[in-house]
Amino acid sequence: MSYGFQNQPQGGVIHAQPQSSTNTIIVQQPGHFSQAPRDWSSSLFSCCEDIPICLCGFFLSPCLSMKVAQDMDEFVCLPCCVPAADLILRVKMRTQEHIPGSICNDCMIVWCCSCCALCQLAREVKFVKNKTNYAASTVRM
Repeated sequence: MSYGFQNQPQGGVIHAQPQSSTNTIIVQQPGHFSQAPRDWSSSLFSCCEDIPICLCGFFLSPCLSMKVAQDMDEFVCLPCCVPAADLILRVKMRTQEHIPGSICNDCMIVWCCSCCALCQLAREVKFVKNKTNYAASTVRM
């Protein structure tokens, strides 16, 4: 009784070797490129470079902090809800723009010179926005 199976001859000759194939897949993130580290666009005590930011930072710092949060695509009321919002925003900016530094250094700057740190962050946001707008306008031409 064979049950539908055929007997295969033992010791058959193999005429070809099995072929192996190798596929290489390269995954690239669109629009992602490595950016070289750079310094802040202005120093911590360069408040006079932008007088409106300077005045707003010293006399209306909660308002400037909310504006910076909004410009950095964060919740506008973040500075009202989170005590260390300026520190968080500074670390975010430093990370996104590949600015050298450390969280410890950022913490000391924000704690010791909060108004100057906020003004520097606001100037940096403005610098990055201008740089981005310039890059976008040159691509459209």
